[in-house]
Amino acid sequence: MIDCTRRSVVLLWASLVIAESTVVATDLNISVTSGGSGVVTVVPCGGTLAYEVRGTLGDSANLGLAGFVCDIEFAGGPMVPADAPSADPMLNFAQPAGMTGAGGFGGTVVAGGLVHVGGVQNTMNNTPADAPVPIGTVITGVAHTEQVLVTGTVLAPVEPGTYLLTLSSLVATVIVADDQATGYWQVEAAGAGSVSHLTVVVLPASPPATASNDGPACLGQNAMLLGGSDGMATYSWAGPGGYASSEQSPTLSPVVPGVYTLTVTDSNNCIGVAKTEVGLVPGACDPVIDCNFNGVHDACDISVGTSNDCNVNDVPDDCDLAGGLSTDCQPNGVLDICDIGAGSSQDCNGNALPDECDLASATSVDCNGNNIPDDCEADSDADGLIDGCDNCAQLPNPGQVDDDGNGIGDACQSCFAQLLADPGFELDGDGWNRAHFGGRSVTDSQAHSGVNALQMIGSHEYPRMVAQATFVAGGKMYQAGVWVKTQSLSDAGVTVSLVWLDKYEKVLSTDLVDGIAGTNEWTFLVGQIHAPSDAAFVRFVLFMEVEPVGNAAGAWFDGAELIEITPGCDDQDPCTDDHCEAFVGCVNAADDTDTDSDGVPDCQDVCAGYDDLVDVDADGIVDGCDSCVGQLLVTPGFETEDESWWRLGLRGRSVDSVVSNRGSRSLRMDVHDVWDRVVYQNVAVVAGTTYEAGVWVRTENVGGTGATAKFIWMDTDGETGEDISMHVLKTDVLGNLLDTHDWTLLTGHLTAPPGALAARILLYTGVDPDGEGSAWFDDTGLCAGPSNPKTVPLDAKQAEGPSEHAPNRRLGDSDVQATKLRTPVRRRVRARDRVRRP
Repeated sequence: MIDCTRRSVVLLWASLVIAESTVVATDLNISVTSGGSGVVTVVPCGGTLAYEVRGTLGDSANLGLAGFVCDIEFAGGPMVPADAPSADPMLNFAQPAGMTGAGGFGGTVVAGGLVHVGGVQNTMNNTPADAPVPIGTVITGVAHTEQVLVTGTVLAPVEPGTYLLTLSSLVATVIVADDQATGYWQVEAAGAGSVSHLTVVVLPASPPATASNDGPACLGQNAMLLGGSDGMATYSWAGPGGYASSEQSPTLSPVVPGVYTLTVTDSNNCIGVAKTEVGLVPGACDPVIDCNFNGVHDACDISVGTSNDCNVNDVPDDCDLAGGLSTDCQPNGVLDICDIGAGSSQDCNGNALPDECDLASATSVDCNGNNIPDDCEADSDADGLIDGCDNCAQLPNPGQVDDDGNGIGDACQSCFAQLLADPGFELDGDGWNRAHFGGRSVTDSQAHSGVNALQMIGSHEYPRMVAQATFVAGGKMYQAGVWVKTQSLSDAGVTVSLVWLDKYEKVLSTDLVDGIAGTNEWTFLVGQIHAPSDAAFVRFVLFMEVEPVGNAAGAWFDGAELIEITPGCDDQDPCTDDHCEAFVGCVNAADDTDTDSDGVPDCQDVCAGYDDLVDVDADGIVDGCDSCVGQLLVTPGFETEDESWWRLGLRGRSVDSVVSNRGSRSLRMDVHDVWDRVVYQNVAVVAGTTYEAGVWVRTENVGGTGATAKFIWMDTDGETGEDISMHVLKTDVLGNLLDTHDWTLLTGHLTAPPGALAARILLYTGVDPDGEGSAWFDDTGLCAGPSNPKTVPLDAKQAEGPSEHAPNRRLGDSDVQATKLRTPVRRRVRARDRVRRP
């Protein structure tokens, strides 16, 4: 901004008098312009820029401008003194006498700016040669209308930008009276009025010159020089042999090879220079070769683009095709070798033909339909069939023999029975837990074999899982597998795993069979795993991890299998002549023996001497070997919502649907630093009877007296609200757990004392000073001792049909059910009875 400060300067010379006046002096308004404009645009090529300082007095209550002085600065660079006046009325103005440091009317250069620019006119009517300067006749009326007071020039900056030419420190005087008698004119100080500065906009230089040509040209042909940029004021070409042209894009006829230079000048006189070299086509001077008979030399044909030469062998592609030097099997007008080189076609076997042509012509086979020739895919066992189509990829089996039709070649498995129900999801997922939960369904739109497959759709909130549980023999080797097809799975992907459980359904260990991520065609995930020695059940789990938000992932499963592959039976054909195909684990002829006639060979008998198909309380333990057949408690595993357990809904006690010993729920208690936690249930008992009592307990940082189960024997039925303190006969405690423990069974045999009518079963945590631990209780039991029912004859069971006492039972997850115990009916399976998968 310009600071125009009003200041009073007395212009002194002989007999100069400034009149005293009470009238406010007139203002001098100033504008700095160039060509009459306050904004001017230049380019670096424009050179110097003229400016003028224009002044106008604010009113005519005076006789005109007597004198002025100001400072001028330019942000674009240093200045030179302004011009001296050359015409009236300013010719009559000169440097005022007595001004300190004055450099004349044009000012003095100080730090790149001008100070003390301007002057005064003589206000004394004398002309002697010795009179003070300035001399001359007084001119009145100066600046009553707009008057150019100062002119000068500045050099335009080179760098583009916006720069100000500013005026400051303005001081002026005006003539206010005349007195011819005394010979002098009266003056007074004028005010500094408005000031408008000059804005100088420096534009970038003109676009650079460009030069190119449409060559190289053939001998005797023309070529065009291409000049730019468009819109230049002049174009000037110069080249070999004195060539010259003022056209923007002239034609060379004939072509003289060499370097051509273009000089352009724009409207601001900015000059640009560019060069281009014009050459002749290699080989164009050789004898004419025209393989396609189009009248153009082949070299020129390729050069100008009338023929392609994608393989750069200097022969037009159409001649390559006509002469059999190259092929276009697509046909897409591009040589096969060029399709391959550009990556638009693959040639995995390196025979110079695109893979799709190999397949279309049957030069290569694609047994799995993935559009990749089989000779480019792995054949691990070198039996002539790639792994993706081999039902036994690790062992040679050229005939692909698969007697049991389970998709696994006989060379890779001993012939034992499939342990999973509905392995191909052909029965709408029957036997598979959660097969129809959210994001999981049986579909006939995708299948590896048969009609159906299981589909899982990825979720960014929850993992997906389906599972099936079945009986196994501890210590045996099992093969587990499933066919999987995937789409856009994240790195977590899908997995197949086996969860091993003991006879109490406690998890022993988990083995990952295999996993897969990304996008894949049908792939067989398979593994061979030893069951833990004390395993009684296994849970076969198909699992999809949580997918990132926005990832549209999916997976399909088909052809699941779980088979026991421990070799050896009692003859040369273990699959057809004994029970090995129905009951795994037999190793010799003696193992065919079924001592208790329950249809289960002794080698696989769960409870020898008793009927393995009788399980009255459906706890998975054959009644003959079950020490707790008659469960007395209601909802012992907290699986349903009811009011069997008193105080369950109080603070610090809740049903936990995440943590469980088996099933899907358990009771959780959070310890307190002041109060005990307890829930309980009353059960009617018979005095003198011995009961088996137990509870599974899990603890986490439990202190104090720990977590336990108490059995209070009462001589009353202990109805709600009754004070039992006077009715307690005896209290039994099933041990306790402190600190942190995984699921642990607390158990014991307890005898109801004389007079007992009921027992109160309390699940309990004592006061813990830090009040931060938690305990979980599950599968609580109170049973009236062992029960060993007699064996039911085999024939009678067959007549009765399937036993109502052998239902599917829960294993771990409340929705995971085991397959039913195998039917005792023997059936010899012959090769002709088996149905192969398509």
